Amino acid sequence: MDGKVIARWPLAGLLLLVMLCACFVRLGLWQSQAIVDEGVHVPQVAGFMRGSLNTEPNLAMIPGYHVVMAGLMSATGLSSLGAMRGVSALFGVVAALTFYFIRRKLSDDDALVSAVLFFVFPLFYPYYFLVYTDIFSLAVVLLAVLSAISGRHVLAAFIMTLSLAARQNNVVWAAFLAAYAAWPALAARHASAGTRLKDAFTAALPYVLPALAFLAYWRWNGSIVFSARISGAHPDLTLHGGNVWLTLFLFPMLFPHDAWKGLQSFGKAVRARPLVLLVPVVLCAWVRMRGSGDNHAFLDYFIHNAFIAFVAHGWARVCFCLLVALAACSIVFTRFRDPRGVLIYPFSVVCLASSVLIENRYSIVPFALWMAFREENSLRWMILVWLALSSLLTYGVLTKSFML
Repeated sequence: MDGKVIARWPLAGLLLLVMLCACFVRLGLWQSQAIVDEGVHVPQVAGFMRGSLNTEPNLAMIPGYHVVMAGLMSATGLSSLGAMRGVSALFGVVAALTFYFIRRKLSDDDALVSAVLFFVFPLFYPYYFLVYTDIFSLAVVLLAVLSAISGRHVLAAFIMTLSLAARQNNVVWAAFLAAYAAWPALAARHASAGTRLKDAFTAALPYVLPALAFLAYWRWNGSIVFSARISGAHPDLTLHGGNVWLTLFLFPMLFPHDAWKGLQSFGKAVRARPLVLLVPVVLCAWVRMRGSGDNHAFLDYFIHNAFIAFVAHGWARVCFCLLVALAACSIVFTRFRDPRGVLIYPFSVVCLASSVLIENRYSIVPFALWMAFREENSLRWMILVWLALSSLLTYGVLTKSFML
């Protein structure tokens, strides 16, 4: 009997999630005022639905997401903000289903539990119900990853090229998949260096397509940011640590069990090589949370802005730096189902560091890929913890009490 209960509980959990999603979609339908960036995205979608090709002056992304949304809204005959939020929630479902198939491909016997954990993750969940590009972009990137781990690199490269029309910085994940494709050839032991390089180049060749598309767009537009009006707030080819540090801080907050296991492994490494202890010391001295001007405004509404201001001085800054350093030393000991999962780290750093504006949602794809490739899942009881936290955050966002 116990075995049957254990076997059935994920399905019961899924039913609960469906009901909860319906509640939040209903809440999104009821709340008819645009929330933060929806003030740009919703008019853009509405403009495309009217047949206008004009773009919003504050649009940072290529309007591919908006074209898709306008097409889906027109096909359904709907046009309200609430309906747009309902369609956006479907992208979250697509992302979770794709994540499920990725875990299946990586031989996860508990792929359903993995997908449930993914779906209720507090960093993702509130954005399912907003007209934002992030979850749509996540779903497309995961589709490309699924294609790549299935060996369909041409298809993956094509999908990644399309993903640039949702978020231009997805070119970093195209480079990640190129490295993923090239890895087996470079790791071949019984081939000459020349053969390995040739085979690696051949394997990664399809990903030249998104690279060329990105460079052509950059050349044509003159800036990575779509709108010239706001390009000064998002400078090209600059690196900043803020999003990296915030992501590392979120790791032990959201994955306490994984962080603790990683720290235990780090402790063993320190006992074997005491000089390793210098790593967190150096990181502590390096951590700074500066951000852009937008990160120092609206502290009473944006949680991440208030947090950045809080950890900028005194003992709060010392504690933050220490936690970030220990999180970095912990996360590197994660075991992956595919050894190529370790590539997530350098490409995540590049992607996160490319933005001067510090936003928790920039961590969505790095965390999603890390969760997809890691060997173990979080403990099952974390589903309830994450679900409760996600519900609280989503309710607060949709009622305009605060923004993440």
